[in-house]
Amino acid sequence: SKGPFLGLKYLYLFHNNISNIGVEYILDSIFIDTLLLLDLSDNPNINVDGIGILKNRIQENNNVLKELLCLNLSATSLNDMALEKINEIQFPKLKRLIMQDIDFSKCKKLIDLLKAKRYEVKIDGII
Repeated sequence: SKGPFLGLKYLYLFHNNISNIGVEYILDSIFIDTLLLLDLSDNPNINVDGIGILKNRIQENNNVLKELLCLNLSATSLNDMALEKINEIQFPKLKRLIMQDIDFSKCKKLIDLLKAKRYEVKIDGII
């Protein structure tokens, strides 16, 4: 996260055993304000706490993920509480949010809330 990656646009970190602490490092990196795509899929150690870190960073600094167009959180350990936190995050330019292979127990209402935003939501084939 401290590397010389100024202007980085696409970051694919799927299937890398990243945890909530890893999410924190990523969000503290120097390239976080230029990313267009962030793929954290297939990292089962990312859970609601990681989404809380994401939410807090964006609230603290409006440059964090300000250019992000696509966020993939598929096959992580998110739950309904994480989905509620995601709904509260203001992504200025997000167009696509992907959260497949996650077991949301009561997600229909929350999916409807997310769909009301400006971006496409893909959850287990539901768009």
